[in-house]
Amino acid sequence: MISSDKHPAKREVASQSARSHSLSSNFSVDPLYDNVDLRRLYEATLKAVLLEYICEARFYKPLSSPAQERPASLSSRSTSEYRKSRLLREPDTLLPLQLLTDLKAKLHKVAMTQTSSYDELTRRLLLRFYGDLLDPGCISEINRVNSVDILVMKFVSTANKEIIKLGLVPAEEISAAVFEQTGIFIRLIIKLVEKEKNSEALVAKLNEHKASLSPLSTSSTLSSNTTSASSLLSSIKLPKPSFDVSDMDQSHVELLKALFDVDSVQLQRDVTHLKQYVTQKALAKDIEQSMFYTDKDIGSSAPNAFSSEEAYQAWKNRETELCEYLMKKYPVPAPAKLLPAPLLPPGEEFYLMPSKSMTTPFYVSLCKMCMLHQRKQSMSEAAYLILSNKAKDLLLLCARIWRVDAPTRATCFYSAAHISGILLDPLYSPNTKELGPILLETTEIVLQTCKRVVEDAALDWDQREFWSIRDQEEWAKNLSYTFIELFYSLKDGLGVVLSKTVKPKFGPYLKFLEDFVERDLLFHKVEAMSLPKKWEKRLTKAFLRASETLYAGYLARLPRDNTVSIAHVLDIADCLIEDVKLLQKRYKSPLLGFLDLAKNHAALTMGMFASDSKNILKHIVAHAHANGEFLNYGDALEAYKSLCEIRSIYRQVAPSGIFAFDLEQFFLVYLESWVSESGVKIKDFVANALAEDEFKPLDIENDDKKYSTSVHDIFTLIRQYLKILNDIKWENEYQLALIYTSFIKSVSESCLLYASEILGMIMDDLSRDSTKEEDRLNSGAESGWLAEVKSIVNNIQLGNEKIDVQPHTFTPRTCIGLNNLSAMSQQLSKLELFLDIENVSSQVEGQERATKDQFKRHVFSLRIVKAENIKSSSDNIHVKPYLTLVDTLAKRMIAKTRTMNSANPDWDEEFEITVEANSVITLSTTVWEDKLGSHGVCGRALIQLDPRKFKHDGIPQDVYLDLDPDGRILIEVAVENERDDSFFAMGRAHRTLIRSQQRITKMIVAKFSEFIRHCFSRTTLKSVCGGNGNVKPGQAQMDKAMMPLYTYLNVNLLVLAQHLTKDLLILVMLEAWKVVISSADELLLPYVNQCESVETTGNQV
Repeated sequence: MISSDKHPAKREVASQSARSHSLSSNFSVDPLYDNVDLRRLYEATLKAVLLEYICEARFYKPLSSPAQERPASLSSRSTSEYRKSRLLREPDTLLPLQLLTDLKAKLHKVAMTQTSSYDELTRRLLLRFYGDLLDPGCISEINRVNSVDILVMKFVSTANKEIIKLGLVPAEEISAAVFEQTGIFIRLIIKLVEKEKNSEALVAKLNEHKASLSPLSTSSTLSSNTTSASSLLSSIKLPKPSFDVSDMDQSHVELLKALFDVDSVQLQRDVTHLKQYVTQKALAKDIEQSMFYTDKDIGSSAPNAFSSEEAYQAWKNRETELCEYLMKKYPVPAPAKLLPAPLLPPGEEFYLMPSKSMTTPFYVSLCKMCMLHQRKQSMSEAAYLILSNKAKDLLLLCARIWRVDAPTRATCFYSAAHISGILLDPLYSPNTKELGPILLETTEIVLQTCKRVVEDAALDWDQREFWSIRDQEEWAKNLSYTFIELFYSLKDGLGVVLSKTVKPKFGPYLKFLEDFVERDLLFHKVEAMSLPKKWEKRLTKAFLRASETLYAGYLARLPRDNTVSIAHVLDIADCLIEDVKLLQKRYKSPLLGFLDLAKNHAALTMGMFASDSKNILKHIVAHAHANGEFLNYGDALEAYKSLCEIRSIYRQVAPSGIFAFDLEQFFLVYLESWVSESGVKIKDFVANALAEDEFKPLDIENDDKKYSTSVHDIFTLIRQYLKILNDIKWENEYQLALIYTSFIKSVSESCLLYASEILGMIMDDLSRDSTKEEDRLNSGAESGWLAEVKSIVNNIQLGNEKIDVQPHTFTPRTCIGLNNLSAMSQQLSKLELFLDIENVSSQVEGQERATKDQFKRHVFSLRIVKAENIKSSSDNIHVKPYLTLVDTLAKRMIAKTRTMNSANPDWDEEFEITVEANSVITLSTTVWEDKLGSHGVCGRALIQLDPRKFKHDGIPQDVYLDLDPDGRILIEVAVENERDDSFFAMGRAHRTLIRSQQRITKMIVAKFSEFIRHCFSRTTLKSVCGGNGNVKPGQAQMDKAMMPLYTYLNVNLLVLAQHLTKDLLILVMLEAWKVVISSADELLLPYVNQCESVETTGNQV
């Protein structure tokens, strides 16, 4: 017997999962579903099975002869026992060994549409029977009986159920249709057994079955409508069902035993007990009662159960059609039409049908039990089915007899799927009243099955307004459960979304959400529950918890002692950035349109890391200071760049958020240290580059590359440092301007050092050339400057174009050195444009207006313009003066001009002196005479460089110094305040480089200016115009007189043109031209002291 327990006898429990059950939540179940009396459900289901059994076609075939009455006379034995004893007497009718294999092959060809000899109905029945043959249980039963009879019986049963299911044949014609299709099947079997040895016996047996299926004349059929009904009823005899369980459809029998946990004995007792209530007459009474309720609008659904009158009328029409179909499907046999109906079971409203209040709960519970049974059967199978074919037939049978409307069937099926738990991921083991992650494949099958149920009833799936209000609400509730289960799966996937090895697949879930949930016409009811908005928050929180957990794991790796270092901070930063990139790569668009995984993860973790990294770095710095150490600025700047990337990402994902770590304030000291050390390295590199420079041009043929490797290497290094500085991407503009200013000062100082070294080197080169030239001249018959002049004058007077005075040999190093200074200036200009020093200076000035007038030192620019009336210290007629500036306090020489062969030298050389703020320096200005042996003093004066006595605007002021004993000097003094300003540093570097170029140019020109002055001397003039100036020379004579000068200049300039750039060569030529003009001017209008000396010389001669 079935227990009266109102809960299922068996409940499937999935295997325990290691994951947390916190993902689950309870869902509401109709109390009627929980309180179903399983005994009453069992009896209602068994009644439906019994009704199907007594209405089989074989029980509607009249008995017309004693031979045909033979099976009925064996009432004391079951039909199966009779068939079994008969089989023992007919061994030739046993199934051939290959028959089942051949039959499957034949039916497979039909399934593959390889044969078209059957109509659509026949083909459908053969395919259904082919499906039964694929069931191992069916094959076992056939092999157990081992007779062709069992094949025929199986096909008859299959054909009968399928034709009824299709509903294409009127009820009164179902038997004839079944007999006709069975005849076709028998002919198929005959063709397959013709090759067997015992084929004659088999064919005879099959023909006997075929003959027994011949329909009777119309006068003896069940659907006779003749007026002699009474006489016909008395003459018709029909076979009576034995109600033996073994004689019933075994698929139904086995399923009932499994679902309700009964054995064959108990089932037989229950069949015996219920058979008195299960008759066609009883069904007709139930239908009559239902139609009465429906006509009175008090049926299972009232008008107010629908949203419109049109929907109610549509349901009413379907209800009426179903009742009429049941009357035709299960007609009352002719002999029983005049018999009274059995007594109504006590406490029941209907004979066969459940009460209208329990129909839906019964059907939901039956669906649930079938699903759980199938899941138990399918646990060991690869392919998972929701329902077996047996269960589908049973549910269809009960739905038909219980008058369950198609939309209600779909809703019940959906509810049962949720209650049974088959829609949940098997990795979880929730209670059947708890929701969890969804099983997509099963849920999709369930929804498609529901849709097919509705559409098979010729209803439009999209016309939900024609459903009852209760069905709509129930469907919406189940849809909300699916929505929640789906989001539980998404929530579960978010827990591992940051895994490096596992990538959760959200695509199938999102597609299912779109295709089956959001497109459902009743989804607006789900939205009305605010579920989407609630789950947006829950998913976001779940993902943020996962992000927090991952971030906490990163922090857990940090050492808890003083061994923590910047490397650990960099590792965490790299992990955070890698996580964001991983999320961006995997999920390019927001999940569900609202959850941007990369953005939310970055906003959370990088915001937390801002404050955590600050505390970690403070701890590292404090520990280093405690040990007397200083944090390596290289590691610190690497940390800054990494944290800058963190900050940049944070600002992108959280524009309104505040990054809790002022990186520039913390790391400024390390950047300053790096820039300071970089400046020292650049200076050292300048010294090394000069020491290793061979002063060979990079490309002698290319005017733009006539400088040597030192310039290229120095500015390559500078650009590398600038690239490193730019790559740091410092954000504080003011601090960056200070850094650039410091760097520019270092570059400027390096340029000053380079210019000083090059100037010193070239001065040494030119000094060595002068010494060689003097040695060459002193080795002649006459020594001194007078011998040289005489030789030149004699050559000119003789008209000899040959020049005894050889041009100076300028070394390539001298020319390349001058080229280097020009290239340095050009590179510095490019650097100035690249750095935009105007912007750098304005940034600093904008923040330091109060300290604008503060300075540390003064820069004096002293331009030694000229001297007048210089007297020789040894009473020589001619003097070669040069000037020195000496710091009287430090006793060191600060500047020295070149030597000029004139009593009124026009030096025009500039020097720079730096004086500390609020201090004064006194310089001794001494004019020396350059002569053999010791140099004599021509005159001396003092100049005091007091910043208070000069304007600090950089504009030169003329200062005349009277020499003691004779002569005076013109010096231009300009004063500037040395400031931490990029303009000042860059300007100073440019001035130094240009000043060095000008000085070297004048020194080079000075090497052949003596010859120029001799060519414009009075002696040369006398050789052309005569001693008294009475000879008027022609153009040819003048050209001949100047030809030695042209030749000399060409030879000198040709030597320089080989190595100097064109611009520098032009500068040299211009400077030489100035000497030419100056010499010609002195010849025309000599100084007064020169006139006196010439006159004195003439008198002496």
